[in-house]
Amino acid sequence: MTAVVILGSVLAGVAGSAQAASPKPPKPVITHYVASPPAVPYTGGTVTVSATVAGASPCVFSTTSPEVTGLPATVACDSGTASTIVVVGNNTGRSSERLKIRLTADGVAADTAAVTTITVGPPPPKPTISNFATAPDPVPYTGGGVTLSASVTGATKCTF
Repeated sequence: MTAVVILGSVLAGVAGSAQAASPKPPKPVITHYVASPPAVPYTGGTVTVSATVAGASPCVFSTTSPEVTGLPATVACDSGTASTIVVVGNNTGRSSERLKIRLTADGVAADTAAVTTITVGPPPPKPTISNFATAPDPVPYTGGGVTLSASVTGATKCTF
């Protein structure tokens, strides 16, 4: 009877060590991550950023660009898609700007990240004035009518 108890204990120990470790959950996958529209004029605008996501929830949209409002945004993405709307401010620089929007998909065992870009167009060039003239030139000391003329480019309105 003692031999059976010892054997039972040994078999229980072997059976316990034979259990396989559960597989590690797969890392989330982000595909087709886009900004729509991908570019806005220098005055800014509204952009929808969206992605197809597998194996994650939640998803977080973020940026370091102060020109973008509405971020960070945390959204559910267990349905297979993630999207949010952001507002891009006006471009006050001299050239176009590329603003990066990051998407992080939170999985059970790991996270996955992707980046898309929104381009903000450059502002128009400043107006130029050339060939500014008066007629007659010089103006007579007695006064009278004077015509002012100039060549102007890049302006929508001129005021004298």
